[in-house]
Amino acid sequence: VAWNEIGKGLFEGDSINGKGESFHGKYEGEELRTLLAANGIKVLEDSVVSVISEDDYSAEFSGAEILDKGKVYIALSLNDEMIEGSKGGQGAQLIVFGDPNRKRSVKYLRTVTVD
Repeated sequence: VAWNEIGKGLFEGDSINGKGESFHGKYEGEELRTLLAANGIKVLEDSVVSVISEDDYSAEFSGAEILDKGKVYIALSLNDEMIEGSKGGQGAQLIVFGDPNRKRSVKYLRTVTVD
């Protein structure tokens, strides 16, 4: 799915930064579970969902986490500013609300796989 195919709904919530501080952001993008379903990709509670960044950083999620409404999103903008890719242009970031492991909010998102 190309970034220009992602719905541009608005959502907001609190995330935790690398210092453990809470940060409130307003985003534009789409919930990951909705995006996967719209593209015919079935996620089960015991699925393993992997996300990989442009610089090959990766994180894994259970299907149950992805199916948890309001938890995992793909964001294209933050506070009305475009999220840039690692080489400029439109990029995307995985946003995981309520997750104390900030490293799973993958920047420069490139690929999502479901096993």
